[in-house]
Amino acid sequence: MTLLIFIIDLTLICHFTAKESQTRCIESSTFDLIVCSFLPLFSFPLRKRDHKSLSQSTLSSTPSEVCTKEVGLVYRANESQEPLVAHSDANWASDATIQRRSTSGSVAFVYGNPVTWKSATQKCVSLSAIEAEFIAATEATREVLFLKQLLRSIGIATGTLTVYSDNTGCIQVSKDPAQHWKLKHIDTKYHFVRNNVQEGRVQIKYVDTTRNLADVLTKPIGRQAMQQARSGLHLQIPAAAYEMGSPSYATVLKNGGRTLRQQHNEQGTYAVEGGS
Repeated sequence: MTLLIFIIDLTLICHFTAKESQTRCIESSTFDLIVCSFLPLFSFPLRKRDHKSLSQSTLSSTPSEVCTKEVGLVYRANESQEPLVAHSDANWASDATIQRRSTSGSVAFVYGNPVTWKSATQKCVSLSAIEAEFIAATEATREVLFLKQLLRSIGIATGTLTVYSDNTGCIQVSKDPAQHWKLKHIDTKYHFVRNNVQEGRVQIKYVDTTRNLADVLTKPIGRQAMQQARSGLHLQIPAAAYEMGSPSYATVLKNGGRTLRQQHNEQGTYAVEGGS
C-alpha cells in the first residue's frame, strides 16, 4: 500500500507492507500524526502528537466527541469508482448574524474515498439559493482541478471531472451562457466554473439531496441522514479498533441503553449499533 500526503506544497509518499497496512497505526517515533476533523461531525483542536501518546490519550471530554472518538476514515481499494469526483452544497443565508452569508460545503473523492473536505462561510452575500450553490460549485471545481494536477504528477489520468450538485438552477447556469445575466453581478472569480464547463474540463451533474454527501457540511441534519452521510464518507469504526478491545464506544452504547454487535463484510469486521 502506498500512502501519499500533501501538505501545502510538500508531498510525502510512504510505502507499507500488507501487514502494516492492516494495523490501525504504525508504531514509529519518526513520524508525527496531524489529527484533523470533520467539524460538523465532531470537533476538536488540531493537535500534533506521536502515535503512542495519541492512541493513549483522550482528545476531548465532550459527549459528542466521546461518542465518535473511535470513528475514523476507512479507505478501500476500489478501481471501479471514478478516479476523481466532488460533491458540493450550500445553505443559503444560514449565517444567523446580520450579514446573512451562506455556508459552502464540498468533499472530493479519489476512487470513492474522501480525501479533502471543506465547510466555510462564503465571503460574499448571495441573493438567491442558486447563487449560493454556484459559489459552492466553483470552490469544489477549484479543489478537483488541483487534485487532478496532483494525481497527474503520480501518473493517474482523470479525464473530465464531475462535480455533483443538488440544485438544478446552478447546473443550468453553469452550462447555458444565456443565463449569465442572472449572476453577472457576482465576483468574476466565481464564473471560473462556467469557463471550465464550457471547455470540457469539468461537468456539473445533478444528485438528489439525500445522496449529496456535502449536505452534512452545510447545516445540522437528522440522525438517519447523519448515519447515511457517515457511511458515504467512510466514517466507521475500523476493525483494528474493535480488536484492540477499546472500551470507550461500548461504554457509551451501554450507558445509552443500546448494545454492540459485529458486522462482517468483505472490508472487515466493524462494531456497529444493535437493538435497544
